[in-house]
Amino acid sequence: MNGRFESQSFVHIAENMSQDSSVVVCIIEHTLRSLKKENRCINTAFLCQDNAGCYHSSNVIASCALMKANMGINVARVDFSDPQGGKGACDRKAATIKAHVRRYVNEGHDVTNAQEFKTAILSNGDVTGVRITVVDTAVAACERPQVKLDGVSM
Repeated sequence: MNGRFESQSFVHIAENMSQDSSVVVCIIEHTLRSLKKENRCINTAFLCQDNAGCYHSSNVIASCALMKANMGINVARVDFSDPQGGKGACDRKAATIKAHVRRYVNEGHDVTNAQEFKTAILSNGDVTGVRITVVDTAVAACERPQVKLDGVSM
């Protein structure tokens, strides 16, 4: 914004479900919609993701290709982090969040479910640059059609 770079982390806490490609697509879409709502001039996104199977499935890649039609943001590139490449920005932010939650627990609070985890992250002035959303089965229900891309195999 205003010619300067900004870093924000979106934390999606999955409650009572497994993280699969359908959930990942919904999380990507939620993140892009949130950014577009705040800044209408965003029209291109570059994703850098973990190399876990739920991120590099054909469902996720095909859905990224359809994001422009759905919300006006072209996902121009999808990169996957090198598993042996050391700690990335998300790992650094996760370490900060874990330390923050550990402090909250050490103060005598319980963190046994998704809502308590969110409360812990938001405690004591929260973690800078982090937005938290609890993802439940309602969010995961935003299923996308299965699409096959020519030249892409999984």
